Amino acid sequence: MLLKNRGFALIAAIILIVVAAAMAVVLATLVSSSTQSGALHISSAQALFIAESGLERAIRQRSMDNTYVGEGPVAMGQGSYTITVFNTDFSGALLPSGQRRLRSVGTIGNETRTVEAIVRTGVAMMVYAKDSPGGSRGIPYFRQWDNDTYAWGAEGQANDVGPIIRYLVLKFARTRNEAILGTMNSSGQIHVQVWNGTAWGAIRLLSTVNAANLQYRGFDIEYETNGDRAVVVFNDANGRNPGFQIWNGTAWTATVGLDTELGANYNTTSVNAPLWVELAPNPLGNSNEIVLLTLDAGSDIYGVRWNGTAWVRMSAATGSWDTAASTSARKAMDVAYEQLTGRAMFIWGNDADGEQLWRTWDGSINTLSGINTLTINAMNNQANWVRLVPRLNSNELMYVVQDDGRDLNTALWDGAAFNVHAEHDSSTENVQSMSFDFVFETHPARIGQGWLVWGTSPTGADQIQPRRWNGAGWDALSPKVGDDTSFIRMAAHPSSGAIFAGTYERQGSGGADDIFEMHQTGGSGTWTALVSVWPGPTIADPVHQRIDIAPERRTPVIAWREVFP
Repeated sequence: MLLKNRGFALIAAIILIVVAAAMAVVLATLVSSSTQSGALHISSAQALFIAESGLERAIRQRSMDNTYVGEGPVAMGQGSYTITVFNTDFSGALLPSGQRRLRSVGTIGNETRTVEAIVRTGVAMMVYAKDSPGGSRGIPYFRQWDNDTYAWGAEGQANDVGPIIRYLVLKFARTRNEAILGTMNSSGQIHVQVWNGTAWGAIRLLSTVNAANLQYRGFDIEYETNGDRAVVVFNDANGRNPGFQIWNGTAWTATVGLDTELGANYNTTSVNAPLWVELAPNPLGNSNEIVLLTLDAGSDIYGVRWNGTAWVRMSAATGSWDTAASTSARKAMDVAYEQLTGRAMFIWGNDADGEQLWRTWDGSINTLSGINTLTINAMNNQANWVRLVPRLNSNELMYVVQDDGRDLNTALWDGAAFNVHAEHDSSTENVQSMSFDFVFETHPARIGQGWLVWGTSPTGADQIQPRRWNGAGWDALSPKVGDDTSFIRMAAHPSSGAIFAGTYERQGSGGADDIFEMHQTGGSGTWTALVSVWPGPTIADPVHQRIDIAPERRTPVIAWREVFP
C-alpha cells in the first residue's frame, strides 16, 4: 500500500511539473507577445510622428515653391518619410488651381503610417481705386494672387461705395476664409464689406465724417489674434469722438463710442476730431488685445487698448499723451507689436526738427512706459509720414519716417533701443501722400532682410527707388525703375515668402498714369519688372491711400486625414 501511494505521489509530482512547465511556457509566450506588441505599437507611433513631420515640411515647401513635386525617402531619426504631390482630392476629383493634395508616408522598420493634406498656396489680395469716367470712381477693384502662376489674377469688382474712394484698408481673418474691406469716399462715408472667399457681402455704412475731415484716414481694421473677431474703429458722424463696431464672423454689433475711455476732449468740440486712426493686434496666440493710437485735429496723441471685452486705459492718467505732435495733416504716427514678447511700441513725430517720441505697453506686467525721445539728426524738418513695421518671429521693428522737407530716414528697434541709419534720400517724390513703404522678408532663405521702396525726385528725374536691408545694414541703392509715384503699399506673405509692392502714379506726371505692381517669389531677392494693373487715368495729388495689399493669414491646410491600409 505504501509503495502504491508513493507511485501515485510520483505521478502527481510529474503532472504538476509538466503543468508548471506548460504554464511557464504560456507565460513566457504571453510576455514575449506583449513585448512584441508593445514594440510594434511604439514603432507605429514613431512612423506616424515621422509621417506628420514630413507632411509639415511638405506644406511649407509647397507654399514657397509652386514647382514642388515631393521628395524622399528622407531620413528622420531611425526612419524616413516620402512625399508625393497630387492634383486630385481624397475622392480623386481634380482640385482647383492653387490647391494640391500632399501625401506623407512615414516608415520605421517594417511599420508605415500615411497622412494626407489638401493645401492652398500663397493666397493674397490687392484692392485699388481708379479714376475712370462712367461712374466707376466708387468701385473698389480687386485681384487675387495665384501662387501656381506667380501672377495676379483677373480683375474683379467689390460693391460700389458711392463717390470717389480716398482710402482703402484690407485685412484678412486668421481662422476663416474671410477678409474685410474698409473704404472712405469723398463724401466722408466709411463703409465695410466682407469677403467670404468667393464673393463680397453687402456694404455697411459705419459713419459719415464731417466736411473738415475728408482728407484723413479716420478709420482702421484689425482682427483679434485669439478670438478672430474684427474690430473697426472710426471717426463717428458727429466728428468729435471715435466709435467702434465688432464683426464676429456672422454679424456686426451696434456702434459704441470711445469718448469716455479716451478723455473729455473727444466729446466737447469738433476741433479735436480724430483725423488718423491706427490699430495693431497683439500677436501672441492667447491674446485678444488690440491697441489704438489716434492723432486728432489739435495734434493730440491718444492711446487706449482693447482687452477682448472693453476698451481700457493703459494708465490711470486721462487725456492725451502729447498735445504737440509734429502735424495733424499727415499720418505722423504708428504702432506695432514686438512679435515675440507681445510688447507694443507707439511712436509719433514731435514738434521739433528730427525728433520723434515713443513709449511701450507691456501687457504681461500691465506697464505703460514713460515717453522717450528718438532723435534723427539727418532730418532737417518735422515728421510728416510715419511707418513702423514688425519682423515676424522677432522683436525687431523697422521705423521709417519722411519729414516735411522730403527727407527719408530709417531706424531699427532691436528690442532694447533704436539704431539710426544714414539718410536714404533728401528729395522724395512729394509730401502730400505716403510715397514709401517697407516690408520684412518672410522666406526662410532671407530671414531678417527687407526692402524699402520709395518715390524719388532728384533733379526732376522722378522714379521708384528700391533698397535692400540685408539684416545688418543697407545695401547700395538698387537700380531705379518706372516713373514717378505718389503712393506705395507693400506686403509679405507669411507662408509663401512672396513679397508685393503696389504703386500709384499721380495724374499729370507725364506719360501714362498707371497703377503698377512688382513682386518677388521664392526668396529670389529680385524684383520683377513693373506690370500695369490699371493703365489710367489716376487721380491728382493727394492720392490718399487708393491701393492696399493683404495676404491671407490663416493656415494653408484645407483638409487632413490619415490613410489606413
